[in-house]
Amino acid sequence: MSRLRLPRPLPPTARGLRPVALAALLLALALSGQPAAAQTGSPPGTTLVVSAVGPYTSLDAALADAQPGDTVEVRGGAYPGPLVVSTPNLTLEGVDWPVIDGGGAGTVVTLAAEGIVFRGFAVRGSGSQPDRDHSGLTLTASGIQVENNRLTDVLFGIFVARADGAVVRG
Repeated sequence: MSRLRLPRPLPPTARGLRPVALAALLLALALSGQPAAAQTGSPPGTTLVVSAVGPYTSLDAALADAQPGDTVEVRGGAYPGPLVVSTPNLTLEGVDWPVIDGGGAGTVVTLAAEGIVFRGFAVRGSGSQPDRDHSGLTLTASGIQVENNRLTDVLFGIFVARADGAVVRG
């Protein structure tokens, strides 16, 4: 008949070290140099809402507060361009076809950082100078996705320059 072997109990000094080791590990993780959410504006993955009633009433204000990994949700209405998006890995999501209007001057929206997603907008009113590449959207960074947008009254719809891996669909 075989005997069941149980592990030997730890001596009293070793048992007391486990809570100390756990506390030291937690302290090391807390002090590992990761910035606190309060220091960076918003925790990654935050949704910033732009609408006529707020909390943000302008795209510029929301973009100023946005951090990489955030989503800027823009609700229906008209918002002035031009707009330059320079936060990487940001998602701009239009709800009920918000309009970004360039007022007939220059490029309406420039996506100038890696990994931006831009979808669900009506973009209108670019400039009309072909030698300046006036367009509804200009993409100037890699990995940008432009999906399901409506472009009207623009000289060039979507101008892609130095944007490796860009995806344009819908």
